[in-house]
Amino acid sequence: MVIPRPVRVEQHPGLGATAGREPDLELLPFGPPEGYWLDTTGPVPRIRAQDAAGVAYALTTLGQLPVVGGRLPAVAIEDRPRTPWRGVRLDLTRHEIPVETVLTVLDDLAALKLNRLHLRLPGSSSAGTDDYRRIDEHAAARHIVVVPGIDAATLPEADVEPVVRELADLTSGPWVHLGGPGGPGGSSVDSGLEAVARAAVIADRVGKQPIVWHEAGSSPALPPGTIAQYRGPLTPGAAHAEPLLAITERDGWMIASPADVAELGGRAGMTLAETIEWDPAELVPGVGEDRLLGIEALLDPGAGDPLEAVRGTTRARLCALAELAWSPRGGHDLADFEARLGDSPQRAQSGRSAHASR
Repeated sequence: MVIPRPVRVEQHPGLGATAGREPDLELLPFGPPEGYWLDTTGPVPRIRAQDAAGVAYALTTLGQLPVVGGRLPAVAIEDRPRTPWRGVRLDLTRHEIPVETVLTVLDDLAALKLNRLHLRLPGSSSAGTDDYRRIDEHAAARHIVVVPGIDAATLPEADVEPVVRELADLTSGPWVHLGGPGGPGGSSVDSGLEAVARAAVIADRVGKQPIVWHEAGSSPALPPGTIAQYRGPLTPGAAHAEPLLAITERDGWMIASPADVAELGGRAGMTLAETIEWDPAELVPGVGEDRLLGIEALLDPGAGDPLEAVRGTTRARLCALAELAWSPRGGHDLADFEARLGDSPQRAQSGRSAHASR
């Protein structure tokens, strides 16, 4: 039924509010960011939330409830996200992806209460500025922040500052992603650490919080508060854990994107159980809930259609990652999740508009 699973659902006997009725809405001066209360036990759905995002997510949940004879189930729902960062990385550097496709992907992400779209851009971030603005505005209307990213490790030294400043000017959000280097111990690590650290310092100087792949934590020059995006295995060795810990020990944060489960369409034989039955706060010993910023799926459609990737064979795994990022820690029951995945209507509401979630 509802994906991701709410914090608490209280089921009342009989049927509740009439479907399609305008909800009774109240913005409260208190409450968790992005959280909401939804009550359908009366004749009209009631929504209480602290912010506009919470209202949108309540409407999303309302749109996922089954309708029987024109009536909604009588439920009282209390809900809030586990993590503030619930994202998807979309690579725009390998193949041209129409802007309209990206906009529709955003609609689908909003239906899963995802709130970050990390766009990997070509090295010259000025390319497609008007398109980026369209994407940025479309995302903001759905409470999604677009995070632009480039491969900082490959930038010539003379280009680092102007490109990073250009990237910072491009986005309305507070973050920029500065990619590179490669896997631990590779030559690209040694050659790229300095460039990534230099780019991160520039981003920090112009008021953007830098995000780097976790391997870059080997550089002591990264500014405090840098965010590390972990892309190593679910069982990390020292080569993966140590640079990540170096960042979190300097007031940094972790976004969990372990390649085993976060790469949509990843390794052969990947199961839905493997995707949902792990805890991001136990991923790397020493990096617990207090340093977990969230989860990000890595979507690389290659020559394919990213919308088909979101709606097709990888949809179940994307839903699982969305649930891990939103729903309370622990208690993820595969059978319950699969039942809700099968029962969920092929629609969900984001704001006041219905968006497909196939």
